[in-house]
Amino acid sequence: MDRGDLFIISIVLIVIAIVWISHFYSSRKQAAFQRTVQEAIKAGQPLSVEALKTLAAPDQERRDPLVGLGVALSSVGLALIVFAFAIMPIIAGIADVPQHAISLVAGIGLVLGSAGLIIVVHAVLRRPRDG
Repeated sequence: MDRGDLFIISIVLIVIAIVWISHFYSSRKQAAFQRTVQEAIKAGQPLSVEALKTLAAPDQERRDPLVGLGVALSSVGLALIVFAFAIMPIIAGIADVPQHAISLVAGIGLVLGSAGLIIVVHAVLRRPRDG
């Protein structure tokens, strides 16, 4: 097995780890919600639909989906820039990767990262002010 194969295997393992970690914490949150509902039922407390919605997502009203989108885009852009300047030269040593390909990937990362930052700034500026 050469370095190229190890690189591909490591990227696949990283993606699998990210998905597993996300699923793990999501299932922990869901299990905590189920325990809370079970304890409320055992205590004899009536649960309305509004109460269940509040328990399921207590801070959902404060969250802006645009902020999440902007952070995701910025993260992808940053990952592409890191990939272009840190990992692609290693790949270029193994395979024939032209220099303009590295610049192209970095440029795409810069555009995505900038778009993500613009979306986050827009979401923060359009948020209603308290007071």
